[in-house]
Amino acid sequence: MTIAAGFVYDNGVMLCADTEITGWGMKLQSGKIKSFRVDGGTISMAYAGNASFAISTIQKCQRKLLNIKAADTLQELERILDKEYRRNVLSHPGHASDPNLAYQLLIAFHPEGADQTDLYMTDQTSIHQVSGHTCIGIGEALAHYLILPNYTPGMAEKSVMSIATIALAAVKSYVPNCGGASYYVSVTNDGSIKQAATFVTIGAEATTRMEWLERDGAEFVQSGRRLLLALVDPIISDDAFDIILEGFSMRAKAKRDELNSSIASGTFINEF
Repeated sequence: MTIAAGFVYDNGVMLCADTEITGWGMKLQSGKIKSFRVDGGTISMAYAGNASFAISTIQKCQRKLLNIKAADTLQELERILDKEYRRNVLSHPGHASDPNLAYQLLIAFHPEGADQTDLYMTDQTSIHQVSGHTCIGIGEALAHYLILPNYTPGMAEKSVMSIATIALAAVKSYVPNCGGASYYVSVTNDGSIKQAATFVTIGAEATTRMEWLERDGAEFVQSGRRLLLALVDPIISDDAFDIILEGFSMRAKAKRDELNSSIASGTFINEF
């Protein structure tokens, strides 16, 4: 089970995913985003669903696309994805009754020589381009709900990373079989690959802005909801509401000062 998301931002495409892989009688941590370079450009893929079939497909793409020129790479990629999904899933005798056979992919593709990275997603044998953001996996509904009010295509990388962090943290907290570190890959518009991860350990100090946000973000989500309920509660007087609002503002200001102090002192490392 997985939550993975892809975003188009002002200088490329960002993919992110949790790292928990759950199977019958086991649970382990592993990256769900694979990146590689071929003659035709730079490709990064995130998967959700059947890990064995998805990884096999990604490895097949890496081998088959190695010497394909940029103009033919996307067409060849589509052909490989179609063939592998039919071979692994649709030809399986249990595909109609076993949902554990299916998988989906998010793809960031930067063609060699181009000045833009594009985002694609698969749905069984089809592949289509995404102009904004999309999510796959068991946690996609909750992730969409949290992302939609805050994200617009063309946002700055750090802003998108903050939105992704909050969404992944919530899904990992509430959706079964999603968990572990959050892993991020950014394929920029010049074809560069940047990678980062958040490892939130109880009792340990955060080392990145994203770890800090994942650790403390839930507190402000809950506080914001309590503030909204107080705003519409006819039993709470204006004076009482002013006290609640002031308390929220003071806590937010203290956290902002704490974050800025950590950044200024060099306590935090860069995400990418």
